[in-house]
Amino acid sequence: MDVNVIGSQNVARVSVEKAVKTVVGISTDKATPPVRNIYGMSKAIMERMFCSMNDKTDTKFTCVRYGNVAWSTGSVLPIWKKMHEETKKIGTTGPEMRRFFYC
Repeated sequence: MDVNVIGSQNVARVSVEKAVKTVVGISTDKATPPVRNIYGMSKAIMERMFCSMNDKTDTKFTCVRYGNVAWSTGSVLPIWKKMHEETKKIGTTGPEMRRFFYC
């Protein structure tokens, strides 16, 4: 938890002090409400901290969330597969959110 919260505070502070152009916070799908564990909460705190910095500095703060391993326990892929079969679309959690796949 210290790395995700205190470490992120340090990264934000030093980035502003050194006039870094862009800072990208790496988060997890576990930060999505309802948050069910300390790891997810610490990442959610980092996300909120970084997003709140954008009105206070010229440094641009942004976050990305990485999901779980494809087809592992708790994977969203079976849900998306069913969604696509039924609607031919895969829903997102909001109009500004985009999904990307990498391997």
